[in-house]
Amino acid sequence: MRATIAVTIALIAHTGFAGTVKRCGVSFVLPAKWTAVEKVSPDYPDETDIQCRVALRPEGWSARAKRSRWDASDPPVWLMIFGAGTSFEDALDGAGFENEFEEGGGRLGIPGRFGFSEAEPYSAGRFSGLVVRPTFRGFIRDVSTLRENESGLSTRDNESVVMKEPSGRIIGFASDGGTPDEPIDRDAIIAGIAQTLVFEAPKSNEPQRH
Repeated sequence: MRATIAVTIALIAHTGFAGTVKRCGVSFVLPAKWTAVEKVSPDYPDETDIQCRVALRPEGWSARAKRSRWDASDPPVWLMIFGAGTSFEDALDGAGFENEFEEGGGRLGIPGRFGFSEAEPYSAGRFSGLVVRPTFRGFIRDVSTLRENESGLSTRDNESVVMKEPSGRIIGFASDGGTPDEPIDRDAIIAGIAQTLVFEAPKSNEPQRH
């Protein structure tokens, strides 16, 4: 409990809060100067257990990503809402987690630039689950912008998180943490959202999964 409070206080001090937003059938507190855009999956529920995605961006991020010296993901953070009734194993599969060996067995994780990255325990608020951080190489877009003694390659990692609350509902996050010039404190963002996220009651005319 004390650790949760400490993380929340740190997030408030670092970013502030913009207020509660409602997206994808959930509500959560968004960090100050961040935006949240809902992206409903056209394949749900036939092809994926991800019911809806929320693109999370610092204000003005799209323009900054285009101007960045580095390859920059837009958005830098995704929130994923899995459909009610989705198993944790299916959610992991939907988020790209896989077994080390194609025939099954071995470690659970995601392959990266320098080998297989193993999943580790992860928790935020009442949610708990797994995180994996496979490495990749980021490239400078224009070598003429390199600074003295700076490499045109940056070794970074993608962070994929899948967590379940006691009720069984599952959420996920995906982020590469921004760029060397425009870093994103993704774990602080994840902690703040997960600690305040509430699933809304389904409307009476909405079909339920079984």
